[in-house]
Amino acid sequence: MTNSSGASERPSLEKNGSAGEAAAAEPSNAKVAGEATPGDSESAGVVRESDKSSHSSFLRGPIDIRSVALTGLFLIASFHTLYVGRTIFIPLVLAILLSLMLRPPVRFLSRRGIPDGVGAGMTLIVLSIVLVGGSYALSTPAATWINEIPKSMRTVERRLRSFEKPIKKVKEVSDAVENVAKVGNDEYNPEVQVKEGGLLAYLLGQTQGALMMLFLTAAFVFFLLASGDLFLRKLVHVIPKFRDKMQAVEIVHRIQDDIAVYIFSVTIINAGLAAAVGFAMMLLGVPNAALWAVMAFMLNFVPYLGAITGVVVVGLVAFIESESVGYPLAVMAVYYALTTIEGTLVTPMVIGKRLRLNPVVVFLALIFWGWLWGIPGALLAVPILATFKILCDQLAPLNTVGEFLGR
Repeated sequence: MTNSSGASERPSLEKNGSAGEAAAAEPSNAKVAGEATPGDSESAGVVRESDKSSHSSFLRGPIDIRSVALTGLFLIASFHTLYVGRTIFIPLVLAILLSLMLRPPVRFLSRRGIPDGVGAGMTLIVLSIVLVGGSYALSTPAATWINEIPKSMRTVERRLRSFEKPIKKVKEVSDAVENVAKVGNDEYNPEVQVKEGGLLAYLLGQTQGALMMLFLTAAFVFFLLASGDLFLRKLVHVIPKFRDKMQAVEIVHRIQDDIAVYIFSVTIINAGLAAAVGFAMMLLGVPNAALWAVMAFMLNFVPYLGAITGVVVVGLVAFIESESVGYPLAVMAVYYALTTIEGTLVTPMVIGKRLRLNPVVVFLALIFWGWLWGIPGALLAVPILATFKILCDQLAPLNTVGEFLGR
């Protein structure tokens, strides 16, 4: 009796327990299918607050004033050092860019069993012969143009005589204003100071500086080419892990190849533009066409400003040579058309979209490096910016910066 009753009670308890579990499960299912309970809303609010706090920490992270101040002082000191030591840094930067462009022929000679030092010397000798030959070929038209400058100035003065009367009126007005300003100041005695030296001393000083930079550039290029892969081997030696060694070698080779291809491509494009400008100037009858071709080659390393300068220069030369107004305008239009075709069609087609630079960043780089290093800085601004962009594209932590630098 007792066992049978206990056995009968156990199934009933089990049934009641399963029914209770089902009843307890129904509210939880209703909680999933229906509205959220206060506990769920609190958890969701915590999740939303955590997301919001992560965004706010990204946008309004704590700013370390000391770190910002130290970074600012470091940048100011770096720029000041670059400015003070520009006699050394300009040849060094130019040598680095030239060594990257000249590395392929030296590497080709090295594979043929020629040491890097001998290959570097041979490459520099060939480059020097080309530069000296080109300078000698241009020396005659350049000397002729310089000798004709006084005659050209007299021609310009004669052409501008039609504007003499308006200029005189403006001068009379300015003199009257100046006399009014002098009333009551009888002690006004302007002093005339004669500066010593003059144009000849200035030209001699500039020539000495240019020769010094040329010598330093050649020396830097030779040692960078002769060293071969010395710096890369040192980098591999200090990296501990083999995987990191392989990755470092791959990144360095990609950076070297991209920079060399970019500089070589831009140089070839500028040479093609120079040939087109020289041929066009010769057809239009502009004197010393080869001289303006070389000018176009050099100025095209400075985007926007170089093209504007070239248009103004060839326009002035054509204005001196012709009595009409249409001829200078035609010469300027042809020069501008050639530079526009090069900038909008040829360069994007050859270099590709990956290495195209943001025009705003290019303009800021021209202003900055031109202010810091003068004309050499303006010529080196775009190659420096392109090299920095290639570094940013190849190094993962700097990919965001490279994205802003590109177009």
